[in-house]
This record gives sequence, C-alpha cells and structure tokens, in this order.
Amino acid sequence: MNIKLTSLLRPGLPLLSIFYCALLSAQLVPDCYAKTKNLNNDSVCLCVMNEFEETNDYFYEALVRCARFQYKKLVVDDHYGTEADRSSLFRRLKKAAENGKDSAYFYLGFLYSNGIGTVQNGDQAVYWYQKSAAEGSKVAMHNLGFTYESGKGVEPDGKLAIEWYQKSADAGYTKSLDKLGDIYLAGKLVVKDELKAISYYKTAAEKKYIPSIRALADYFDKKENYTEAMQWYLKAAEKKDGTSMNDIGDYYYYGKGVKVSYSVAKVWYEKAIAAGHTMSMIDIGMLYEWGSGVTKDSIVAAMWYLKAAEAGDRLGMAFIGNMYENGKGVKRDYAMAFDWYLKSAEAGSTTGMSYLANAYLKGIGVAIDKSTAILWYKKAADKGDEKSKQKLKELGIN
Repeated sequence: MNIKLTSLLRPGLPLLSIFYCALLSAQLVPDCYAKTKNLNNDSVCLCVMNEFEETNDYFYEALVRCARFQYKKLVVDDHYGTEADRSSLFRRLKKAAENGKDSAYFYLGFLYSNGIGTVQNGDQAVYWYQKSAAEGSKVAMHNLGFTYESGKGVEPDGKLAIEWYQKSADAGYTKSLDKLGDIYLAGKLVVKDELKAISYYKTAAEKKYIPSIRALADYFDKKENYTEAMQWYLKAAEKKDGTSMNDIGDYYYYGKGVKVSYSVAKVWYEKAIAAGHTMSMIDIGMLYEWGSGVTKDSIVAAMWYLKAAEAGDRLGMAFIGNMYENGKGVKRDYAMAFDWYLKSAEAGSTTGMSYLANAYLKGIGVAIDKSTAILWYKKAADKGDEKSKQKLKELGIN
C-alpha cells in the first residue's frame, strides 16, 4: 500500500480529511468503502487524489465519487483546485478507466473534451464518451451530440449530433429532449418542424424539466396564444421558476390574456424576487415610480432600483443612475449617476450605454466628450437600441 502518511499532517488539511484518508488506507471491510460516500468536499477529494496510489475497486470507486462531485463544480464554476490538482484528477481517472472502471469513462471523456488536467483531445473525448454511452450513460450520449454539433475538438457532424441527442432522448434524458426541441424549432441541423419541437418539449415537460416548460410558454406567447402560454408559465412557477413568475406578473401588468391588475402583478413580482429574480425588483420599482396600483413613491422606487443594481442587474444600475441624475427618491448626484451608467454600460445594458453616451454628450458627472458619447451611442445602436440609433441620426452620424 503506497500512501504518504506524513503528508496527511501537512498544514491546512482538515482533521476530517485526515480521518477519511486514514479510513481509506485501512480498506478492511466494505463498510469502510461505504463511508467514502462522504467524499463531498474539496479537501477530502484532494486527499484521495493526491495521497493514494491504490489500484483496487474500493479506491477507484472513491475516486469516481470525488470526480462526480468535482464534475459538478467544474460545470458550474468552470474551475477546480490548482493545475496540479486537475492533472492528478486526470491521471488517476485515466488509470481507473484503463483498468476497466466503467464509471470513470464519462469523467475522463469530460476532462479530455475540456482540456482539464490534460491537453484537449476531441478524439479521446469521443472515445471515452462512447464507452460510457455503451454502458448506458444518457449524459455521455448527450455530450457526444454536443461534441459533434459544436465541433469541439472534432469535425462537426450534424447527422451524428442528432443521432446521439436522439439516443439520449430515447433513454429519457430531459436535457436532450429539450435540445432536440430547440433544434427542430430553429431548423438547425434539420428541416424546421414546430410540431416535432413541441412534442419534444412536452415530453420533457412531463418529466418536470423547467427549461422545456418555459420553452412551451415562450412559444405560445410568441404565437399570441396567451391563455395557453399562461398555463405553461404557471406550471413553471409551481416549480419555483422566478423568471416565469416575473412573466406572469408582466401578463397582469400589460393585460396579456387577462385583465390588467397592477396589484396581482405586484404579488407575482414579489414571488419572483423571493425566487431570486432581480428583474422583478425593477418592475416593483417602476410600479412605485409611476404610481401603478400603489401610492407613487420615488424613494421606494429608488430603493428597489438600488437593490437590483447591488444584486448585479445591469438595467437596475441604469435606472438608479437615472434617479441620481434627476434627484428622484435620492439626492441629485451627477457623479453617482455617471458611475452607475458606466457600470451598467460595461455590463452590457443598452439602456446604460445610451444613458452613459448622454452623460458624455452633456457633461453629466464627467467632462463633455462628444467623441466618446458617439462611441457609446454606436455600441448601443449596434445592439439594437432604437433611441441610440435616432440620436446618432440627430448628430449627423450614419
């Protein structure tokens, strides 16, 4: 047994990690192996990957469990540990896979596909994904579809992409069902077929897959079948989808398929906020700014815009900047207005870009700079902002 026991005592390694490393080193009975299910944090997994050189099933399964945990982190955070840690994860998974540990196939394919711990190699990614797919992995099938669709490390092949997405969908993977819905709705890789797209979405929706439920709602909304769209938004809202809650609020605000009711809209916006949807903070702010269904109150409006801005909402940044510029609900402060406009514009908001351009044009919180104003108007116009397009015409800019 090759374990560097002295390194278990290195500074910074939690006692819990030391305990599990010691537990793994014993490997006396299956009960010890069962306890590796607790490998659910970075320090413990790093210990497994960096302190052991075992080649038996207990170790391999512990390693795969760590890989499964870290895979989620890599997908969400796009980062895990140091380069040495990632190289260690790759090397050990490769060893496990080459020794026939089928549960390692998928994760090794993922590392090859993304160049994590090794040089990106599309052919090797496909090889290991295919081995995983042969063992029944729906996610591996889906990833093969994506690999061939995107040409990630391989020659793009639309036919193979569809084949793998379909295999994954046939196996019940909701993400592939949703993907096929997107493909047929857009007519990408295939002849456009809205009925087929709806069928895929509905199959995924029956499995309670929120993106497909929302896709159905959005589809019927674009078709102006607001009654049908509302039913799907409500289904998504039941699953705590904040965006759908916000959309329901908008339906009541604008009277889309229902009678206008600002009070009901406010209720749904509040539900959306509770579900983490920052845009609804702006919507409630607008209710108070204009007195729609509530007593007009610029102070409360500014408070909600600021909450949205501080939560990272780029439109909220533009709106609170506008409140500072005009002294609505807050003390007029041109420098503060400019700062929020700049943050909003740099975050990609066309409204923020337009407001920032106006600030440079008129010298609001900054020295007048017409050339920079035109630059920001152009950036907003290029993204489709009509007001910026009109302003450029007024300035004689084609």
